[in-house]
Amino acid sequence: MALPAVIAFVAAWTAGRIAGVSGIDEVAISPWNRTGAAALVAAAGWCLAMLGSLAIGFHFSESEQSFVAWVFDDEAWRSVIAPLFVLALAACGMFAVTEPWNGWRMLLVGLGSTWLAFMVLPTGEGWVDTLPLHRTWFALVVVSVLLNIASFQSLHRSGAGSWLLLVGLAGLGPAMLLTALNYAAPAQWCLAAISATLACQIVVTLRGTATLPSRVVSAVIYPLAGMIAALTTTSRFYTWEDYPAWLYAVALFTPTCIAVTDIPIRRRPWWLRVPVAAVIAGLLIGVCVWQLLLTVDDTSW
Repeated sequence: MALPAVIAFVAAWTAGRIAGVSGIDEVAISPWNRTGAAALVAAAGWCLAMLGSLAIGFHFSESEQSFVAWVFDDEAWRSVIAPLFVLALAACGMFAVTEPWNGWRMLLVGLGSTWLAFMVLPTGEGWVDTLPLHRTWFALVVVSVLLNIASFQSLHRSGAGSWLLLVGLAGLGPAMLLTALNYAAPAQWCLAAISATLACQIVVTLRGTATLPSRVVSAVIYPLAGMIAALTTTSRFYTWEDYPAWLYAVALFTPTCIAVTDIPIRRRPWWLRVPVAAVIAGLLIGVCVWQLLLTVDDTSW
């Protein structure tokens, strides 16, 4: 997991260097400036870290296919790397507050989330019995990406930029539990996402949490929201266990739950908001641990 972390760290640090020479007034004019470019570098770098993790998996798979064919023709969960890059493109408008850039950003988010939902659902002769689930899960993936991105943006605007990526890490927690218990390969990819996000959070801390160079690193929330939805969906289709629906709901919407509970205390200082967010995240992940690890159905043995 070192390679994804290194790639994400370098991209995030570079993004901070690019944004460091931007003027504050420039932020609200257009995403096509140094600030928008810096946000795009951070988000695209995070996606490159995920691509690097796939490349490592391809190397050890000893597949006779080309890397592109291996990614897109074998298993559905790997192919979501393409829509993740589309979501990363939306990051260039993260700091633009004027039209039409907000419209373009939301269009990219909508396209990316829809494409991701289309790509992540497995199809073929071996998946015919799961076709009745596709319509519901297609909608769930799109709604998850849209709501989580909106929640991330809401937290960012309210001054939570210094700990925003920690919310993202909490969002990966339930997905990590689900994939780890069902399919090792997506679980390794989830670990790569965790290491890359943690590397970005380290950059935020090193650069100073209140500075513009650190704020642009938070642009990784766009592909991160897509990754949360993709991994949760993969865990649903690559399992023989009949987990309750609420468990998948928690995994899909953990960042949204944290953002909603933050609304009443949004004007309070960070030293109150962060512990509350940590408690909510701990409760959500703890409930998942209880359901997955501590609640054992004797009939399954």
